[in-house]
Amino acid sequence: MAHRLQPKEGKCFLTPKKAVKLLRQAFDFVDADQSAGADHVGDMIAHLLRIKAGYSRWRDPPPEAARLDDVIAQLEAVREEAIMVTLGDDTASEFGWIRFAIIPEEPMIIGFSCGQHEDKATPLVRRVVDVLGYNVVID
Repeated sequence: MAHRLQPKEGKCFLTPKKAVKLLRQAFDFVDADQSAGADHVGDMIAHLLRIKAGYSRWRDPPPEAARLDDVIAQLEAVREEAIMVTLGDDTASEFGWIRFAIIPEEPMIIGFSCGQHEDKATPLVRRVVDVLGYNVVID
């Protein structure tokens, strides 16, 4: 399962830098890597370009195929602002950490390596939600 974090209804996304500042105040360990964030967004763009190429061979592509160019352009525009964050309170813990990208104007998606990781790290997710003033949706 993954957790999707986004602003509460009627609120705006925080900038990646503002979110990192708040997270640094609330957690013992926060690694914020802008280069890794840009790489992550680059990987997303590459994946979407592969999907777009696949749709180009379809005689009747689905309606969402027409939006791919806009999504790709939006990601390209914010790529350099994205930040990959790893945080926790115990750096020696096998599962007491979470890692996610903060991309401008996009929900944060937090995934887990296994059920045990999810069990141990869910309290961290709850704290991130509280610190940022966001809601969480479990997908």
